[in-house]
Amino acid sequence: MKNRILFLSIAAFALLLGCEEEPPFINYDPPKTTLDTTWVKPTPSAPQVKQVLLEDVTGVQCVNCPDAAAIAKALQTANPGRVNVIGIHPLNLLPTFTNPINKEGHQSRQDFRTQAGADFCTNILGVPNSLPKGAIDRVKFPDKTDLLMDRTDWTAKTNAQLNEPTPVNITLTHIKEVEGYPIPENELLLEVTVEYTQVPTDTNKNYLTLVLIEDSIVDVQEYIDYSGPIPAPAFNDNYMHMHIMRACLTNATGDLLNKADAPIVAGRVYKKRYKYTFTNPVWVKKQLHVIGYVHRNDTRKDVYQSNHVELDY
Repeated sequence: MKNRILFLSIAAFALLLGCEEEPPFINYDPPKTTLDTTWVKPTPSAPQVKQVLLEDVTGVQCVNCPDAAAIAKALQTANPGRVNVIGIHPLNLLPTFTNPINKEGHQSRQDFRTQAGADFCTNILGVPNSLPKGAIDRVKFPDKTDLLMDRTDWTAKTNAQLNEPTPVNITLTHIKEVEGYPIPENELLLEVTVEYTQVPTDTNKNYLTLVLIEDSIVDVQEYIDYSGPIPAPAFNDNYMHMHIMRACLTNATGDLLNKADAPIVAGRVYKKRYKYTFTNPVWVKKQLHVIGYVHRNDTRKDVYQSNHVELDY
C-alpha cells in the first residue's frame, strides 16, 4: 500500500513538472466581433462629406519618405478632417527600405513593420519596386497603371477624390463601458455604423476595414540632407513618425458587409462592435486612433468612404 501511495505521489509530481514546462499561452485569435446586426431605415440619412483615404507605403530607411509624409500632412492641413492617412511599413517586403535602422551608430528603437501591412500590399495595393508609393482611395486612375503611385501625384488625385460623392456613411465610436461596466484598460471596444444612403454602382462585394494608427512616435529616420554642397543621406534620431499602422482590427482584405441575407439597399444599416486586446506595452494609447473605410475588393478596390475616431484614453 505504501509503495502504491509513493508511486502515485511521484506520478502526480511528475505531472506537475510537465505542466510547468509547457510554453505560455499566446492568443493568436483575431479581434472579435461582439456585435453584428443590420436593419433598413425607411428614410436614409443625408450623405456624409467625402473623406479621402491615403495609404502611404513607407520605410525608415527610405530617404524620400519624409518628403512623402510632408505631402500627406499638407493635404490634411489644407483639408481639415477630410484626409485620412495610413503609414504602412510592410513586413518582409522591400527590406532595404523598411527594415529597422542599425547602421552608422543609429538604431531604431521600434519596429514599425506589420504583417497586415504586407498583406495590404500583396493582396490589394500591389508590391512596389521602390518607396515611397501611395494609393488614393484605392482607385486605379485612367492615367495610371497601378493603384500605388509616386508622391508627386498625391495632391492632384486627392483633390479630385474630395469632389466625389459617397453612397455610404461610416461612423466610428470608442465604447468606454457596456451596461455600466467599464471596458478594461488593456482592451479596445469599437463600434462601427455603416449606412448606405443610396445603392452604389457595384453591390457585389462591399467590405469594411479598420486600422489602428499611432501618431507622434519619436524614432530614427533616414533622409536626404541638402545642407551641404552635395545632397547626401543622413539620419534624424528624433524624427516624428505619424500615421503609423499598428494593427488591423478586421481581416486585412476587409470584412464582408453585404451577405446574402442582408443585401445593400438605400437605408441599409450595418452595426458592428470589435474588441481588440492591447499586448504591446510600447504603444502609447493616448496617441492612438482608428481609421475605418468601406470599399470594394473584387476587380476594383475603390474606397467609397473613410472616417476616423480618436481613442479616448
